[in-house]
Amino acid sequence: MKKLILLILLISFSATFAQFDTTQVTETYGMNRKVIDLTGKWKVSYDEGDTWSVQHVPSTSYENKTLLYKKTITLSKADLANRTFHLEVNGISDNGEFYVNNQFLGSYFGGMTQFWVDLPESSLKVGDNELKIKVNPTEGYARQIQQLPMHATRAASGIIRKIDLISTAGAWVSGISSSYKLADGNTSASLKIKGAITTGQNGSVKGNVTVKTYLKNKEGQYEIGTSSMNVSNSRVYNFESKGIVNSPKLWSPDEPNLYSIVVKVIKGGSVIDQSEISIGFKDVTIVSSDNGNGFLLNGQPFKIQSVNYVDDINGQGQSLSDVQYEKDIREIKKLGANAIRVKFGLPHPYLIDLCNRYGLLVLYELPVYNTPTSILNSDEIKVRIKNIADRILTTIDNSPCIFSYGLYSYSSEGQNQTKSYTEDILAIMNKYTNNLVHKTIYSGSDYPNIKGYDFLIYNFKHKTFDFNKQLVRLKELQQNSGSLPIVCELGTTVQKHNKNGYADKLSLEFQAYYLLNSYSVFKSANLAGYTIDTYNDYLLQQPTMINNSDDKYVYTSGLVDRQRNERAAFKAVKSIFNKEKEPLLTAGSDPAGDQTIVFIITGIFFGLVFLMMINRFKRFREYFFRSVLRPYNFYADIRDQRLISAIQTSVLALLVSVSTASFIAATFYYLRFNDTLEYFLNIIVPIQIIKENLFTMVWSPALLILVMSLIIVLYILLLAAFLRVAAFVLSVRLFFKDAFTLATWALIPTLLLLPVSAFMIKIFEQMENGYLLIFLILVVVKIWSALRLFKSSAVVFDKPRGKVYLTELVIILVFVGIPLLIMQLDRSIVDYVLYIYSVMV
Repeated sequence: MKKLILLILLISFSATFAQFDTTQVTETYGMNRKVIDLTGKWKVSYDEGDTWSVQHVPSTSYENKTLLYKKTITLSKADLANRTFHLEVNGISDNGEFYVNNQFLGSYFGGMTQFWVDLPESSLKVGDNELKIKVNPTEGYARQIQQLPMHATRAASGIIRKIDLISTAGAWVSGISSSYKLADGNTSASLKIKGAITTGQNGSVKGNVTVKTYLKNKEGQYEIGTSSMNVSNSRVYNFESKGIVNSPKLWSPDEPNLYSIVVKVIKGGSVIDQSEISIGFKDVTIVSSDNGNGFLLNGQPFKIQSVNYVDDINGQGQSLSDVQYEKDIREIKKLGANAIRVKFGLPHPYLIDLCNRYGLLVLYELPVYNTPTSILNSDEIKVRIKNIADRILTTIDNSPCIFSYGLYSYSSEGQNQTKSYTEDILAIMNKYTNNLVHKTIYSGSDYPNIKGYDFLIYNFKHKTFDFNKQLVRLKELQQNSGSLPIVCELGTTVQKHNKNGYADKLSLEFQAYYLLNSYSVFKSANLAGYTIDTYNDYLLQQPTMINNSDDKYVYTSGLVDRQRNERAAFKAVKSIFNKEKEPLLTAGSDPAGDQTIVFIITGIFFGLVFLMMINRFKRFREYFFRSVLRPYNFYADIRDQRLISAIQTSVLALLVSVSTASFIAATFYYLRFNDTLEYFLNIIVPIQIIKENLFTMVWSPALLILVMSLIIVLYILLLAAFLRVAAFVLSVRLFFKDAFTLATWALIPTLLLLPVSAFMIKIFEQMENGYLLIFLILVVVKIWSALRLFKSSAVVFDKPRGKVYLTELVIILVFVGIPLLIMQLDRSIVDYVLYIYSVMV
């Protein structure tokens, strides 16, 4: 009986690997790899080496400056004997210069990718060796695409992931890649393996070596192919093996069956180097039907259930430990997810290994978000993304968990807008990977460019609570996307400790309510899946307005916070993904209530003040109507020094200031959940502390009206100073009091903004794109006021209009153009504003 069982097992094994030589050969292990983990204490300098401090490495630095790292490594004579050394770098930002014992090894692009640095044999010595690494931050467009995307994670620099010192024999496996093709019915797989052997400089491994390739799983290890080669110093030798795997066990999130490819370098019967990678066999197919487009995984219908994952945790920043990665993956599996979508960074190799083992597909986004096409198509960005794609495809593409690569997120969808970039990156993808390719687009992209893509991820560009309206847009996108499946991105932000119930749109309960209801409504669209934004909270590069949080630099869209405490939304998503009973949620109330009454009271009060001035003060009434109906005569009075009350002018300045301030405050308040407005303000306002305070005051309209009124008064004083400068240039005598009078009365059209702000809520309630009308009103009022200001100065200066206008335009260009030019050079402000207008508005 035992012999029969043994015979059945042998037949089973031989059937699985029928095309491979199953002869087991015993080999002696000699000079195999040795790994020295360099994690620990390093000396770090933030000032080009003037001062040094001891810090733990890897770690996350948020300093946008060059960092120097030093570490002493002690090696014995036995460590160095016939060995070649390499540094395995798992993630630095952005590029590094490497030195050993003051010998320059080279400059390497990092970009958070994994790469090796080969050390010359002569660079190391017996005893203490100093390793120095100079890490430079991103620059130019690379810095902009890292720091300026909407809700981008905080830009980190330095040695963020661990570095290992690896010693090998003089010949080592320097690369392994695999590809396969499944037969019909997945009954077998044609497997092709390619790799490279590299030799060092010392000549310790010279002559004939044998390279053996094996396929290994739980049942055993079996030889695929053997190559012999005659090697010499400092060369690279390629090898290739092929085989057929019968009845392969397929990889899926439910059954993550893994195989390993093992490559051994043998000399004189002894294994001198060995390398191993994990692979798996899976079959992904896109299907189209009347019920919607979707995926088949290993022949079975499959819906993406994903969470967006961002490398960040309280206390560690982006330098997550292996233990923390595994905790996160276990929790995500408990959630019922079958995929993660890696955003704002490159996946750690260990994270990919965990996804292989636990069964989670990976949707990886190339780090290109909210990028203007002028930057996207630049050579600098295309070369950078090509380098990242090349590194990614050579390090993780073999992993069965890799599902797709996202070429870009939230860019313009015009037919030729992204053509240059898309064609270049797609060419790399099509050549080196069989995995899918996708992109992420905003709602409102009626005619997305779908050529070359396998599916789309759809994101709502404005935080909206009208699910049915978004469902209509979603179905319109489906009609314009041909046979491409659509995955929907869902998420909303919260106040971290808000437990007021889902009546409060910033509460923890509302986040759960939002996800449950949006999923319920969108089910009728038969989407190919969902990705939840995000699994965890993370630090931001730019402050956020939309969640009214005390900490403006934490994006609180996570199902768990930065400390990994679960929120109500975690249970809600778990019920969605696992088809469990929905959690009960408390309705509660919104204690802040609706503060629109502030604008109504402000409009009524200051409207009455204006009417009182008109009715009670005859001179004011005359001045007002003359300035509107007969502006030339009014400005001539100022020129001729006819008395105009300074008190009445000051009251008018107050009314103008409050009208403008109330209009701005009302607009911001009604759009306080609008991430496009938040993004626009982050782009055009360069000073962080101003944005932080502005985003706080947006939620307190009365305070914002007060502060903005003071700012508008200062603005009027600056206009008066501007007129004094123009008068000086034109050799005209103009007192500051008269300049202030001129500036104030020129701004009379802004009084129209007061009643608009009082009843702005009606505009937003009645019009879907009410903000466009609001913007149009503001533009008309500002142009009218500017024309009045130009005309008044020409009359008062008593100079030809052309000369006055030209002088004032030159002064404006100097005072406005220079800061604008600086911001354009620093952050491409014009490109980003045009992007916001064309893509997000």
